[in-house]
Amino acid sequence: EHSEDAAPPALPPAAAVTYLEALTQPGVVPSISAAAIAAFGLWVPTVYIVRHAQDSGYDSDTSSRVILAFGLGGIIGRLPIAYVADLWGQRLVSCFGVLTALLSWIVKVEGLLYSYGFVAGSLVGSFMALLGPLMAETVHPKYMPKVTTAAFSALGPGFMGGPAIAGRLYDSLGTLDWSFALAGLFGLVAAVMLLLTPCIVQHSEQQRAEEEEAAEEEEKR
Repeated sequence: EHSEDAAPPALPPAAAVTYLEALTQPGVVPSISAAAIAAFGLWVPTVYIVRHAQDSGYDSDTSSRVILAFGLGGIIGRLPIAYVADLWGQRLVSCFGVLTALLSWIVKVEGLLYSYGFVAGSLVGSFMALLGPLMAETVHPKYMPKVTTAAFSALGPGFMGGPAIAGRLYDSLGTLDWSFALAGLFGLVAAVMLLLTPCIVQHSEQQRAEEEEAAEEEEKR
């Protein structure tokens, strides 16, 4: 007879799980790949938002102050987004973060510079904050230390390469419009991958169940 207050079974230590075992779990590679692709576009508004504002006709002082709105959004804006994530799920809400670059046209609308800065800061900050819970939706808790480490490590190339590519386009074309469009394209690809991952996981689990059932029937024979 088990007590209702009995402690849950202890999880195996993280050291007992290898990276290979963790990364080969269903849905892990697509989720981490989506995060890595999103990183190429996610950091572009962060780096070029001031230059974009200046190119859109704002003076230097006004353009520089958008960083304050961006930082404020990263602190305060993620609170309502986290609430929405509790209602709709981290996976869907994480896709909002990739919209940051696609919304950059708002800067060109008079009076909306700081609004864009706040929204962009909220979306970028929320994506970063939800990456861990997003991985938790994908794998068993015992794999989380390894999977989370791999997910955040995968952001590095995008955070360095995305702004570099955007800067190269800006030097060649003289406008950031195409840089933000490319950043948005990276985001859209990542969003599609994030939304399709549950289907991949479901298919893998169904296939594994069918294989186990077939093996049991073979043993009975």
